[in-house]
Amino acid sequence: TSLSGVLLPLAADEIERILSPEADHVCPGVGEHRICVRVAAIADLRTRFGYVDATNEELMIDADRLVTVKGLEFVGKIIDKINLVRLNAVTASNAANQEVVKDAISKTQQRDKEIDELWKKYTATTLTPEEAKLADSFAQQWKAYKTSRDVTMNFAAANNFDAAKDNAKKDAGPKYSIARETIFSLIELQGAVAKEEFTQAQS
Repeated sequence: TSLSGVLLPLAADEIERILSPEADHVCPGVGEHRICVRVAAIADLRTRFGYVDATNEELMIDADRLVTVKGLEFVGKIIDKINLVRLNAVTASNAANQEVVKDAISKTQQRDKEIDELWKKYTATTLTPEEAKLADSFAQQWKAYKTSRDVTMNFAAANNFDAAKDNAKKDAGPKYSIARETIFSLIELQGAVAKEEFTQAQS
């Protein structure tokens, strides 16, 4: 479930494809405390935010105050999709099978289009100066990751899976982690802004 409440039903083979590469996942970690996240299981769970109806653009705080959740909705969806993009690259580099590689490339191209559309919608919303700064950083970092990711995919498509895995781990991986850390900072900032607006609405 994404932050926006969009459910992504997965077949058993898709779940296996997601979990298998994560079985031995080890990385330097992200953020000040170097947190390493490994996907160990998949479940359909309600988040602490509940399910936000994607058709609703605003959340009512009181009769005179509205706090937008559109930004959170867009960023939540983008986080879902960048995770899938990274997964596709890791899957392709470990595939040793061109049918899997072709499928991963096709899915990645579709996710890229979806991310671009979501990003255009998000950046069209009203952003605070701090949000705008983080958004610009993410855009540049994501561009750098995509360039390296495409190198991984090209190696995999050429059956050079050792080079694909090496690039995915040593170059694309760190660039992805930087972009991911930035977008998580962005969503944390949005949460702080929403909390401040809520506090002001109650005063």
